[in-house]
Amino acid sequence: MRVALNLLLLLVAGLAFSSGCAVAPSPQAAVETDHPRYFIDVFPSRPPVVSRDGFDAGLSFFVTAERPLNQQYLVQELHQTLIYEYVNGSESRDSFSLVECFKLREAGESMFGRRYELEHGQFDRHFTTGLRDLGADVKAVRVERTVFAYVADVVGADFTRRGFAQLERNEEGSVFTNSPLHFNADYRNKHETRGYARHTNREGGVTYKIEYRVARIGLGKADFEITRANGKGRVFQPSLVLRE
Repeated sequence: MRVALNLLLLLVAGLAFSSGCAVAPSPQAAVETDHPRYFIDVFPSRPPVVSRDGFDAGLSFFVTAERPLNQQYLVQELHQTLIYEYVNGSESRDSFSLVECFKLREAGESMFGRRYELEHGQFDRHFTTGLRDLGADVKAVRVERTVFAYVADVVGADFTRRGFAQLERNEEGSVFTNSPLHFNADYRNKHETRGYARHTNREGGVTYKIEYRVARIGLGKADFEITRANGKGRVFQPSLVLRE
């Protein structure tokens, strides 16, 4: 089984993650803990719905490890930039970051090792709406999300029944949650953003990107794409995109 996992890790491994979203673990942490190797598959949980008003997509995850993981959560560091293109040729940008986590559950063995999934009924929803209500001086809108997913433990979080929580920061303190109040509003109305990741294992993490653009002048359709950007693991394209 370990030979099979080593082969798949070689097949799906990318370049080492090097953006500001990730910080390499300290040498001391690497010596203290013998983390099993793992990789993450990201795939659509349902067809994305895309319109000139925004998008709504759901993602799920498979985590496969060569032996039982030391960590219990999938942590994501999200960076979003919303870009407005104006009729006068200028642009403006709104950016924020978010740290969130999902409880992992064991889902048996595969030919490549121990498999983990999110709790039953849980998925990662990505959506943006309300773009039709922007002023007439905005000719186009772009949404760019970069997400780095990895395994870690979590301390002090306020979890939902299905094991989701929004965290104050990552373990190193290099990424903090500073998203606007309307982002993940359903969670914020009932829960507190608190806690942080620890015992982080970034080595098997994967970075994926979600990109959306709509031209508000003319009849052009909205563009939507989910792609793998870096790291180990695979990001699967949706086989169907529903357009409204």
